[in-house]
Amino acid sequence: GRTRRRKHRTQRVTPESIGERGPQSFVMRRGNVGRTAQELVEDIRTMMLPHTASKLRERRSNNLEDFVHVAGPLGVTHLLLVTRTEMSKNLRVVRLPHGPTLTFRIC
Repeated sequence: GRTRRRKHRTQRVTPESIGERGPQSFVMRRGNVGRTAQELVEDIRTMMLPHTASKLRERRSNNLEDFVHVAGPLGVTHLLLVTRTEMSKNLRVVRLPHGPTLTFRIC
C-alpha cells in the first residue's frame, strides 16, 4: 500500500523563541465569578500587558481545553484562571503545557 504523507509544522514554537519574547499568558474567569472578580481579571490583564491577551473573549461554549489547544501555537506559557466556589474565590496559575498548577484563595 501507499504510505500517507505526514504533515510538518513550518513554524514551530521552540523554548528558545519563547525565551526571547518572555512568558505569554491568558487571564480569564471560569463560571459566574461575580462583578468584583471580573474587575480583578481586567486589572490583572492591564497589569500584565504587553505579555497577555488584553481582549480575550470568553464564552460559555468555550471550555478550558479550547484555550489550551490555542495556547501552543500562540506561544502562551501561562494561564491565570479566576474561579468561584461556595467557600471562596480562587486564582489558579497554570504553567503550560505540563504544569505545575498553583492555587491561591482570594478573600
